[in-house]
Amino acid sequence: MALQYRKSFWIGLGIFSVVVIALYAFVIRPWHMRWGASDQEIVMALLGDADIPRGAEVSTRALTIHAPAPTVWAWLIQTGQNRGGDWYSYEWLENLFAAEMRSIEKIDARWQSLRVGDQWYYAAGGKSNPAMVGTITRLEPGRALALQGWSFVVQPIDANTTRLIVRYPLTGETFGNAFFSFAIFEPAHFAMESGMMLGIKHHAERDPQMKTQGAQ
Repeated sequence: MALQYRKSFWIGLGIFSVVVIALYAFVIRPWHMRWGASDQEIVMALLGDADIPRGAEVSTRALTIHAPAPTVWAWLIQTGQNRGGDWYSYEWLENLFAAEMRSIEKIDARWQSLRVGDQWYYAAGGKSNPAMVGTITRLEPGRALALQGWSFVVQPIDANTTRLIVRYPLTGETFGNAFFSFAIFEPAHFAMESGMMLGIKHHAERDPQMKTQGAQ
């Protein structure tokens, strides 16, 4: 009886695992790899495309922000633990890993200039750990920037509406292990990247004309 129970348990667990894997592979992953992006945005050329490694899996995500493009850009370029202090995502979660993020609540004039070669720290250890650093490799001021293939584009729709488009490449060698890269890092990155995009949207829409949150 016990043997039959164990056999049924493992068969059930196997079926459940197959269903979960299939659900992620054929439903959830296709959805999050193009979260919010239109068909046109999926295929459009972005600034960092030339730096995408051959064979990389590429996500393109986008959302609409009801604020002028200069406002969105002003919040975007403050990104970084060493700059504005945050990545606009889940600060409490990042700080569980000693990232030392701090909330950005205003446009700071100190961080309103950006050049190729500038660095954005992913966490507090960026000064001593190159893996914790993203370097600006391409830049079109006011419109687009790229960190080694990771592109951020601010696309004006009209005077008061903007699309924020983000493209990210990932290969199985990115973290030295394909399983870790795609099964663990990829969904985690989606959660943090979409959180960042929503965070920028929240800040930009709070004061679209930067009347009270202007450079200080």
